[in-house]
Amino acid sequence: MVGWGPRAVSFLSVLGVGGGGGGDATAATEGDASSLPRTGSLPRTGSWSDERLNTEAQGLDEQGQRVLDATVAQIMFNKTAASGDNPGAVRTGGTRAGDTCGCSAIDPELLVRVVRSVISDHGAHATAEELAAKAVPVVEELLQWRREEAVDGILDVVLPHTDEFHAHWPVTLNGCDEFGHPVIGERLEDIFPEGLSRCLDKAAVLRHRVQIMEAVAHLKKAAAMERGHAVYKHVWVIDLAGLKLAHFTGEVRVFVADLIRLCTTKYTDTLYSMWLGNTPLMSVLHVAGQHPADVPRRVGRGERAAAAETKDKIRMFGGDSGKLREAMAKAGVDCGAMPAFVPGGGHAGTPVAELIADVRRQRRLLQQQQQQQEQQQRERQAQEQQQQQQGQGQ
Repeated sequence: MVGWGPRAVSFLSVLGVGGGGGGDATAATEGDASSLPRTGSLPRTGSWSDERLNTEAQGLDEQGQRVLDATVAQIMFNKTAASGDNPGAVRTGGTRAGDTCGCSAIDPELLVRVVRSVISDHGAHATAEELAAKAVPVVEELLQWRREEAVDGILDVVLPHTDEFHAHWPVTLNGCDEFGHPVIGERLEDIFPEGLSRCLDKAAVLRHRVQIMEAVAHLKKAAAMERGHAVYKHVWVIDLAGLKLAHFTGEVRVFVADLIRLCTTKYTDTLYSMWLGNTPLMSVLHVAGQHPADVPRRVGRGERAAAAETKDKIRMFGGDSGKLREAMAKAGVDCGAMPAFVPGGGHAGTPVAELIADVRRQRRLLQQQQQQQEQQQRERQAQEQQQQQQGQGQ
């Protein structure tokens, strides 16, 4: 089956990908184009029939821009008040986290995603300052987490037990939808918990998942540059065949909650859609029994609005390839882009471990090029200085 329903909605409410994740509460309008360089918004082009795609591609509207400006101003003020330093200025192409929270460059996309989520969660009638007051602690917490966990450099290192992790929890990069969202696939049957537990604790496993999310983010930035519009969401396809109630007891249940929390709080508003195959509904409903302390809940605009947004993200499918093909076509996903384990899907998938290694090579090459350019610059400066000194001596 391909369908929606209260059970699918309940499942995604638990995953935390309901309100605030898919679309902006505000209209997707052009706004003030001259303001884009100040916030580092990505290029905006084209028009899409799906309002959620327009919202993603076109950047913040006027209200979102005001909220973002107020958010940045408050972060700068907080930093100045705490240290007495000059907060500096917002640079073209994005705010510098070194001027705000003491880490490397703030990704402008992160700011946009947080602002959109805050507007979605807390309504369109609050003032920019009120919404910024909600966004600031979220941004600062994310930046602190990225700094403490060295997330900005996680793609530059080979994490301990990399081979074992990817062997025991394989994830594949498949195709992309017509918008440019990468399609990621994984199967529950392929996960070997005993093998993971022999060499990795829960924290180490989660760190590998962070590395995967960062590699996928790198891929989306490349897609944005190629396509000329922002791409910061992805499509996740999960085959749940073999899922049982026993999987949601004890330590496994706690780990699932931690993984969900990681994806929903550290990578907010990055899920465009999730396709769930072979879903044992009783097991899914068992997850919904977790306490609010275990899994973050989205609040703000009411259960009805949250359920509507959740419906826009989740598809549950079975073995009817005909209906699934119709659903994929409607969602803008070619059958050839979907994992081969999906009925009608035709993409064998590239192991995400290869993507991570490729990104690491690209980053290393870029760093070498930058170092060479800096060395050449220093040599030119030294040569010019020497020539000036020789001229003065004559």
